[in-house]
Amino acid sequence: MNWKNMHWYLFVIDMKNETIHIYDSLPVKEFNFNRLYPVMHVRNMLHEALAYGLGKAYQKDISKFPCIRPQWCPRQPDGNDCGIYVMYFMKHVSEMEAEMVVSFVSDKERCSLALELFVHPSNLVREDNLGVLPCMK
Repeated sequence: MNWKNMHWYLFVIDMKNETIHIYDSLPVKEFNFNRLYPVMHVRNMLHEALAYGLGKAYQKDISKFPCIRPQWCPRQPDGNDCGIYVMYFMKHVSEMEAEMVVSFVSDKERCSLALELFVHPSNLVREDNLGVLPCMK
């Protein structure tokens, strides 16, 4: 979710546990409600779409799912890393559990992600650029 073109955060709708988890690496008390509002809006729109599309088969009322902000969510040390944190959360959300300790180093994650994207088979220029990496020569 992009908040005012200034900050990215992730929210995940957990249908099994009937909750919505908000992973925000830069929570600010005075902005928490402002960041919660778009999540509630999407939640309510999704509720309406599912109710309309599924009719009586729609059993869980997403509009009543509570929004939870895990306190253990890693915090970014600056105002620039929210995007890399969101990508990390997206990649690891299925592994995240309540009260877990998450080790996160922005520079390490940024390099890891760049390398992963660089060597991915869908990177059409990967073969042409393998020589640029010192470890690939």
